[in-house]
Amino acid sequence: MAALCRQIGQVRGTESMMTIELVEDPEGGPRQCDPRKIVEQAREHGLLLLKTDMSANMIRVRVPWTATSQDVSDGPERLGEAMDAAGLSRHSAASL
Repeated sequence: MAALCRQIGQVRGTESMMTIELVEDPEGGPRQCDPRKIVEQAREHGLLLLKTDMSANMIRVRVPWTATSQDVSDGPERLGEAMDAAGLSRHSAASL
């Protein structure tokens, strides 16, 4: 997952429930990156994400029980599209 975008710092949890840490400077540590744009853009790309209350730079992903295997396999690409639309730096497809 962290290979998807330079602003993904750490990913914690399991496949069905995880938290993504967003960083502005991957080399310099976790300066906060506002997740609201990503959450908004993800919704427009058919992916529901939650901004956590714990930290200003975390997004929570919870895969619903009703998700199909196609939904799950499309999830990272939809997240990447949402990050593109939010203006974040996405890694090239060759690095995924």
